[in-house]
Amino acid sequence: MAPRRTQRWPEGWFENDDTVSFEPTVAGRIGNWWFDRVFEPYRLSPRALAESLVDGIDGRNHVRFLSFDRRGGRVSVELSGHLGTARIYYGGHTLTVETQGRHAEVDLVTVEEPFRGMGVGARLMANLYGVAKAIQADRIGLRAGLEDGPFVWIKFGFFPTDEQWEKVKKPIRTKLDGLGLMVCREARNRVEQALLSTSGRAIAIIAAEPDLVMSRPAFSGEPREVALGQALLADSGIRWYGEFVFADDEARELFEACVERNIAREPR
Repeated sequence: MAPRRTQRWPEGWFENDDTVSFEPTVAGRIGNWWFDRVFEPYRLSPRALAESLVDGIDGRNHVRFLSFDRRGGRVSVELSGHLGTARIYYGGHTLTVETQGRHAEVDLVTVEEPFRGMGVGARLMANLYGVAKAIQADRIGLRAGLEDGPFVWIKFGFFPTDEQWEKVKKPIRTKLDGLGLMVCREARNRVEQALLSTSGRAIAIIAAEPDLVMSRPAFSGEPREVALGQALLADSGIRWYGEFVFADDEARELFEACVERNIAREPR
């Protein structure tokens, strides 16, 4: 008979309540894996990690653990917040916690329309930043493509990879051409020079273009007046995968400044 495994994790670690839940139910091997690979090096219990991800957000928050991958060293969580019956935000992250390749992935972050502009998204990202640092991650990755994401994420210090940058240049050029005479010669020259670069970081030059133009959203809606940078990146229908790298001083400064600028008291 095979020897019975010793449970190294405390009772109550994986119990469901109003704030944290586990689906599917956690078995002994997963509990011991978490104890050895997450709690021992980083002093994070499952509940402590979950609560850190929604810290400081008013309302009714819930973190659901969706999967534990011992072989890949990954854990995936779903986040949601409500005020009464109204949903404030919804999101999800995947954390790779093994020694090699520690990093975080933003699977989704979306804030519902009535609660935008209140710092909820910035708080969620600040919390993920803190957890990623706690597990000594070297980067946070995400796929920008929803609504204004390809424009907004640059403000948080995320840049497309060089390979992804090459793939989005054509639709940006097409959008630039479509704006015609609304774009002054100087701004057009700056954008075109940025598009000649092989570095994904050049997208920040385009994102910073402030001149106002009339632009139609990429997927639906009426034309409205927005900054040229937003028109070229949010309204061109592009999608890109990019990363925030902790060792990148410029990216870190952008992230911290964006969080400080946007964070506020969340709705009660």
